[in-house]
Amino acid sequence: MNKLTINQLNQSLAKEAQITTVTFNVFKSLHSNKGTKLEKMVASIRKVVQLTDGYEIHINNYNGSEKIIIVKFNGSVSINGSTFRQLVDAKSMHLRVNHNNNSIIIEKLVGICECILHDELPMSFRGLCVNVMDGSGNIITADELGIKTSYHPENLEWTLNYRNATHGRNIKKLFNITRKVYRYSANDDTLNQILATKDSNKIKEYMRQNYVTVGWQVVKRRIQIWRKTTIVNLIVALMY
Repeated sequence: MNKLTINQLNQSLAKEAQITTVTFNVFKSLHSNKGTKLEKMVASIRKVVQLTDGYEIHINNYNGSEKIIIVKFNGSVSINGSTFRQLVDAKSMHLRVNHNNNSIIIEKLVGICECILHDELPMSFRGLCVNVMDGSGNIITADELGIKTSYHPENLEWTLNYRNATHGRNIKKLFNITRKVYRYSANDDTLNQILATKDSNKIKEYMRQNYVTVGWQVVKRRIQIWRKTTIVNLIVALMY
């Protein structure tokens, strides 16, 4: 099931909250002239085209002209055919895209594109965010875990702000316990309860039964490269 829909979020949080959804046309009528900067930005989108490796976003400029933003699942961005220099949010260390003096992190832009393609948007984005399930949305975390940043919809989900923050704290804890990188949901209350017990055996078993690993090949390869480099340096040192 596609986790990157508001309907899936409502199912996950059935006991906590329900987000009212509207069609894209209704959303545009609600937020074209009022709402947050993000909501006005979304309302200025003319259409979204699904690509094999991302999205083509047609959006209005202030002067009424059209801007075409292409966002790829690997995080690369081009605007009107020109490659756009990636911007990193100094606080969250997530990649951002700027438009008309507004900015949005890439995973949330991908989530919004999916909402538009499904014609199902939240009436308001307040309190909502998109979680990168394997932790690679934070470029420092991705480097530490030895994985590539992925904004593919299979690696993303809508969640609430506080759940996303908890996921960010737990991703490294899980790696330290399991020595594996998992793509797991911030909306998994059972996992959060098991993590609170700090029982490493229960945590490992739950992850093994419910989630698949990602990126461990990259981590393993980095270790192998480090070992080979160390051995070569040692041999060279002994030669002199």
